[in-house]
Formats: sequence, C-alpha cells, structure tokens
Amino acid sequence: MKAWQLLSSPKNFCTRANARSNGGESVDATTIAACQWCLIGAVMRCYPDVPVRNAIFGRIKASRRIKHLSRWSDSHGWRAVHRLLKRLNI
Repeated sequence: MKAWQLLSSPKNFCTRANARSNGGESVDATTIAACQWCLIGAVMRCYPDVPVRNAIFGRIKASRRIKHLSRWSDSHGWRAVHRLLKRLNI
C-alpha cells in the first residue's frame, strides 16, 4: 500500500502525532492500534525499511523545499499531504 492510499480519507489523517488510535491517543505508526496518521506516520507505516523511508523523506522535502515535514503536515492538512503523496506516488 502507498502512503497516499493509506491517507485516502481525511478521517485517516491526524496532526501533532505520527499516529493515533481510535481513542485519539498517540501511538506508534506501525502498531495495529494506529488508525490515523500524519505524513511522517503514513510513510513509516507503508515503508518499514529505514533507508527506503529516509530516501522517501528526502524526495518529499526536495519536491516542495520543505524543511520540517511534521510542521508542514500539521499546518497544511490532509488535502495538501494527500495531493503531494499522490503526485509523487508515495
């Protein structure tokens, strides 16, 4: 699954945490309890291999000259995150 597919709906997106459970608690992005993700969490969930993940983070940053992915994700919201991930096919 691609990260843009994981974030196919705004209900799957969160802010101020890499991932959240049904109860809204911050959880590890790769745990079964996670049901919402930010940009970073979605990439972590879909790309468990660290070198691959780091290369993807580099592509995302370079595509928009983003310095802080978490801040960008939180401030721009689901629509911008989803569009970017889909455009990059991540």
